[in-house]
Amino acid sequence: MTTPELLELVAAELAHIPYQPPEFQGLLRALYRQRRGTDLSRHPRTPARETLAWCVATLLSDFPNAHLRFDRAFFQSVPTRAAHATQKPVSERASEAATGA
Repeated sequence: MTTPELLELVAAELAHIPYQPPEFQGLLRALYRQRRGTDLSRHPRTPARETLAWCVATLLSDFPNAHLRFDRAFFQSVPTRAAHATQKPVSERASEAATGA
């Protein structure tokens, strides 16, 4: 997949993650855009729902009361809160990585 094709695909998928309400949607869209590009460049067959599930888990680990909106039919049954309750917040994962724990 060429870079222009990758960017076009990610832009088309982002159409299924609305801008509003802005409180957490901007974070979700930015995280998805970055992670999706990485996922597709490493493994071009990575499903969009897998990328979105990772993004949702990451945001909910840091903001457990966040209400995230996305087209569930397009992303095909992305789990929400309960499935990701055990994931550590990003800040804890980062400090563990820095200390080698």
